[in-house]
Amino acid sequence: MEQYQFVQEAKSAVAAFEERKSYKSQTELKNYRNNVKTIIEYRVSMPYTEFTMLKNQSNISDEQILHYIEKLELLKERYTDRWEMHFKEQSVDISNVKDYVQHLNSGSVKNGTEEYSNLVDEMKGNGYIFVDDGEGMISFTVDYDRISETFSKKLSEELKLFLDIQKNKRFKVDAELVISREELETRLIQLESIIIKYPNFSNINELKILFQDLMKTYLTGTENSQITTNQTRVKEEIITGFEQFISENNNTTSSQIVDAFLSKLKGSNFQLTKELENQVESLIPSKLKMIPNGLSINLLPLTNQMLETYEEYKRANNENVFDGPFAGTNTIDLVVARIYMYAVVTGDYDVAYDLIYKGGKGADIPDKSQFISEISSTDFQTLSNEVTMVEFQYQENGEIIKHIYIKGDGETVSLELRLENGYPKIVYKSTP
Repeated sequence: MEQYQFVQEAKSAVAAFEERKSYKSQTELKNYRNNVKTIIEYRVSMPYTEFTMLKNQSNISDEQILHYIEKLELLKERYTDRWEMHFKEQSVDISNVKDYVQHLNSGSVKNGTEEYSNLVDEMKGNGYIFVDDGEGMISFTVDYDRISETFSKKLSEELKLFLDIQKNKRFKVDAELVISREELETRLIQLESIIIKYPNFSNINELKILFQDLMKTYLTGTENSQITTNQTRVKEEIITGFEQFISENNNTTSSQIVDAFLSKLKGSNFQLTKELENQVESLIPSKLKMIPNGLSINLLPLTNQMLETYEEYKRANNENVFDGPFAGTNTIDLVVARIYMYAVVTGDYDVAYDLIYKGGKGADIPDKSQFISEISSTDFQTLSNEVTMVEFQYQENGEIIKHIYIKGDGETVSLELRLENGYPKIVYKSTP
């Protein structure tokens, strides 16, 4: 737990307090000490405790609510592998997923083991809600309704809008739109408004990523909600919708994007080609899009499943343990990279050394003593604190894998892996 970003923040606050040697007065010392104490109480507590403390405050800031949400997002991965394992055991007895989700959220599910029941209660208590993910699957997300309803009188207007956007973020399931195109248009205008009005909003990148996804879906459709006929020509009602959207929102950047795309469509005789689809991102101005973009990620700490893989690899030194599958969106190469970072942070240099690429083209192999001397100064914990997303690049038929780690401010660092005996290993010279 110490490796979570929010715990690291508390540790940093304590370290800064301990380093300071002088104060103007006893009152200044007392106030500083109380501030640090508050940071520790909020950042180290579990979400249900933090939620209660926030409820009992007479005034709360937007930043406090966002920190609470951030903690929930970071802890989601901790629950993912446990949830997927236990739900798989229960799913064979579920005949109606929609009804079962309602029972989960209302606390009326009685079947299942005690461990399963306790997990459901723990997840709900910590601020998550269960959702129908399509194809018989159930996942969970932050319960934004609970936050909005509890703190509605204490939130700024921009944070209220942010929460409203977040709780309605799911707009497609199984590559099919689950909202109308009119609602899609409304969300585009809402998102543009908050992104442009509050460019320094702490969660602005998350909103930009959502805007890109919404705009791409609106302009090109999805696999199961296509906007074309069998001849790949854009349907007349879609074209009419584009024209109406431009007319009704002519003072917005969104309408300019749609207008530019419509012009390109006309140039192709309204045939939606792959080339046109790939041009959508270039039509979105930088103020509305996150570049680079990637998959949301935690680097540290490891999930329970990954810890078991790490321990098994350490015991047997057999790459077969990386065959997976791993819960959530973790690929094998990402699991290897995260275990490598964990080994370095915890000082397990034997495992870290075993995970570097040692054969063939591109190998740059220090001996173990040199490796330890050099890698011990690499601060993967700070990197983990700063990174929010990863972009994957696969080259030479997957033989070379590049991770682009994207920090909250948009800065990037990269890590290269290469396949060795069919398994990804860290190219040492590429270590961030």
